[in-house]
Amino acid sequence: MIKCMMLIVLLLVSVNASAETLISGVYRKGSPNATEPKAEKSKYLKTVIGGVGVTDDQVRYILNVDLTKTFKQPMFIRVEFENPMGAPFIEEGEIPAGQKSLQLIHGPVQGLKVHQEYSIKASLYENTDRSKPVDVLTQKVLSYADTTGDKIIYQTAQPKAKKKGWGR
Repeated sequence: MIKCMMLIVLLLVSVNASAETLISGVYRKGSPNATEPKAEKSKYLKTVIGGVGVTDDQVRYILNVDLTKTFKQPMFIRVEFENPMGAPFIEEGEIPAGQKSLQLIHGPVQGLKVHQEYSIKASLYENTDRSKPVDVLTQKVLSYADTTGDKIIYQTAQPKAKKKGWGR
């Protein structure tokens, strides 16, 4: 397992947002691709949006979640991001008391394939030893990026669905 320090920030806050394109891989109302995985909800966590963030030189997982309960004490989180090349990437961090939303990030990610689903599993704990989770959210995201070669290939928009069936 790969362990790193987890970046937890307020929803949709990014250090260099102008240089990164977030390509949603989770179905939202009005999305042109009804085959995307649906946004999941657990006891205390609810997916807002998830997918991959693409820059000129890397692709990373991004999952924005809301906390459905305001905790009066700090909580602890462990996030497992599926690694297409092997063991999952593990990120751990502390959630400050009163936090309402999180942005869970890991990257760069190599080995992603376009139109392949990948899992992100967030486990919430009351203590630092992370022995027994109080909640677990597992979210699938559909990748619109390919990082299997030397160049990053990605799709930013899907064609609009036709009103009458799946015809040509």
